[in-house]
Amino acid sequence: MARDTFEKSAQVRPSFVGRTWRGAKAAVRMSFSGTFAAFPAAAIRENARVIRLLFNQVRSGPEENNRNRSFRTENGRIALAATPFNLAMSDATLEMRIRARRRQTALLSYGSFVLGCAFVALWVIRGVTSGLSGPHLLGALQFTPFVAIFFLVAFKNAHINWQLRTGVLGSAADYLWSPEPFLPR
Repeated sequence: MARDTFEKSAQVRPSFVGRTWRGAKAAVRMSFSGTFAAFPAAAIRENARVIRLLFNQVRSGPEENNRNRSFRTENGRIALAATPFNLAMSDATLEMRIRARRRQTALLSYGSFVLGCAFVALWVIRGVTSGLSGPHLLGALQFTPFVAIFFLVAFKNAHINWQLRTGVLGSAADYLWSPEPFLPR
C-alpha cells in the first residue's frame, strides 16, 4: 500500500505556479552563487586592506632615506665630497654618472623639442588645409595637450641638465632666471 501512495505522489505534477516558483528560486540561487564565486569576500577584504595601507603610505609622505639623497652645501650646491661617500661610490664614478646623465638629458630635451616643433607644424598644416567646422576644430583642440607634452618634457630635461651642469638643486624658476645658458649642453 505504501508503494501505491508513492507511485501516485510521483505522478502528481506540480502546478504551473509551483514550477515557476521553483525555477525562479533556482535561478536566483545560481546567479548569487556565481556572483559570490566571482567576487569572494575574503579577497575583497584583503584588497581593501592593501589599498588602505597604500593610501596611508602615500598620505604620510616619503620616508627619509639617507642612502639615496645628495647633500647640499650652505649655498645650495651639491656637496660633491659627501654625496659619493653617502652613495658608496668613488668621486670618479659619480662624475662619470653625472656626465652620462647630462648627455642623456640634453638628447632628450633636444629630441622632445624637435618632436614638439614637428607636431606643431603638422597641426598648423592640418588646421590650414581643413575648414573651421566643428569636428575639425574639436580635433585640433583635443590634439593640443599632446603637443604641449613634448615641450614640457623638453623643459623638464633641460632643467635637470642645468641642475647637473651647475650643481645647484634649484627650482624651475631658478633655472629660468639663472645667468647660465638656457640650452642644455
